Amino acid sequence: MLILPHRLPSLLRPSLSNDQSAPELQGDAGPSEHDVENKIQELTTSIENIPLLREGFVRLVHITKDLNSVRSILTNGLDYSQQGMLMSTARAFADNKDVRYYSDDPRYSGKGATAVIMDILQVDLRLHNDPTRSPGVVPERYVVAVVDVSTAH
Repeated sequence: MLILPHRLPSLLRPSLSNDQSAPELQGDAGPSEHDVENKIQELTTSIENIPLLREGFVRLVHITKDLNSVRSILTNGLDYSQQGMLMSTARAFADNKDVRYYSDDPRYSGKGATAVIMDILQVDLRLHNDPTRSPGVVPERYVVAVVDVSTAH
């Protein structure tokens, strides 16, 4: 039986770069629904107000029409383990002027389309795009914004 890296226990997965601290353990209960809704409110902004991409980071844009998916990303991170590599579910941009926060694909545009914006270190992007070593999840701590892109073009 073949065991893929993203199915290994978290202690056996490759770690991300050392300059990012691990998220604090919050016990078995995890964040409450109220906490998640507050985080959505706190991170929701317009495209014009998204913080600029910092040097050494890559901007990931994941677009969904499912609000539960947004909640899940803010609670558990962006899980791409079923796709094998991160670029199967998010687009990456290295320069602020090139970032597209919307999609022309009707499955990911129009009413209800929401972009979850994450900034990760460039060195970590390589790990997430290697199907043999990828951890399968981009931690929620990398989320910098949530944007309604239903009318963006």
